[in-house]
Amino acid sequence: SPAPSSGAACPHTHKHLQLMETDLYKIRSTKACFRAAYDLYCSNLRTLFKNTWLPVLVLSAIACLSHLMMWNESARTLSEAESTSSPVAYIAESIGLSVMCVVGFIWAYSCVFSLLSGRSRKAIWPRLLRATLINFGTFFVLILITICLGMIPIFLVANKTAPIPESTLMTSGAIIIGMYFVWAIILIPTIYSTMKYVMEPEQKAGSILGSSYRQGWRHWGFLFICLLLACIIYWLALSIVATPELILFLANYTNEAGKLMGDVSGLPPYFGFAGYLISLPCVFVWNYLTIWITMVFYYVYGSIEAKKRATTQTTQP
Repeated sequence: SPAPSSGAACPHTHKHLQLMETDLYKIRSTKACFRAAYDLYCSNLRTLFKNTWLPVLVLSAIACLSHLMMWNESARTLSEAESTSSPVAYIAESIGLSVMCVVGFIWAYSCVFSLLSGRSRKAIWPRLLRATLINFGTFFVLILITICLGMIPIFLVANKTAPIPESTLMTSGAIIIGMYFVWAIILIPTIYSTMKYVMEPEQKAGSILGSSYRQGWRHWGFLFICLLLACIIYWLALSIVATPELILFLANYTNEAGKLMGDVSGLPPYFGFAGYLISLPCVFVWNYLTIWITMVFYYVYGSIEAKKRATTQTTQP
């Protein structure tokens, strides 16, 4: 297949990143993809940071607000304390922060993919936005299907017996968990199709769930192994980076539980602001870890493209 067009060169693209682009389309093993991503990340860390620190900081600031809001609500729920906001207000705040996170994500990753592809951020961000909306829309539809399927056992016995038997609730939970595993298996090829759409200007948005998605199925095992290793590395690193946030959550949970039993709050008035300042650098580092994971799948995409070309050449007379 023809090499993807790189488009107009981005004025902020570092020369070394442009040189690495010529080495993208090469058959690599799982280990080689991780190694190549590590080398690219480390050798261009200064350039990467210079071009992305502001959008990553904004994204981190928004994500940190979202984390603290969810963790505060979770602490109240676990301690059975009354929420300080109405459900409607909480949903509105969640939607607002989610939209802001998407905007921050598009800004940050348009800079990242501009460096990787050599194209301008102006050319990248609409493709990232469309890819993000398609993937989020797909997730939303699949979640709705899962909830509907999980509620079937409950609906079947709702009018026959009260309360609903525990076995029925367990069956409903098993269906929901099982469907999540099914969706995870089905969605793995979108890793490749999404990366291909963002990297290749001639690709249409429909290819994410269309032709490129079908091609991704042919390399499902390769994608799965890379995703599994990436998740293991990511969560091991995250368990260290997120430790301060976890401590804050436990402190807030303990405080809410104590207030429920009649104790006076033991946290200072500025705890929320101090917690935000502590969480912000953690989320900032977390986002740069995610950028490295993105580079891993950048090379996974390149390896699959190289395999496709090799297969095409061997089948041609």
